[in-house]
Amino acid sequence: MAKDSIFIGILFGLLTPIFGYYLIEALFDLYALAMHEPAPDWRVKTLSVMGLCMNLIPFHLFRIKRYDKSLRGVVFPTILYVVIWVFYFWDSIFLT
Repeated sequence: MAKDSIFIGILFGLLTPIFGYYLIEALFDLYALAMHEPAPDWRVKTLSVMGLCMNLIPFHLFRIKRYDKSLRGVVFPTILYVVIWVFYFWDSIFLT
């Protein structure tokens, strides 16, 4: 498999936000544990946006290496995740 391929970009674009979501959630829980405070009640909406922003990391790395096909591959799942996010949180975004 080539280093610069759309498949690699799609794979990174699909997996990075999921791992990012759980990583950020674990870091917040670890911080609360270290400070002897109750775990913060982070809303799923906020954590999922932060997880989506984690896609900026492979996006930037592929841009630096000039892996244009992989870069395009990251964009497709990111757009899909954003559409799902807006659809899922439509009421809390636009009706409150």
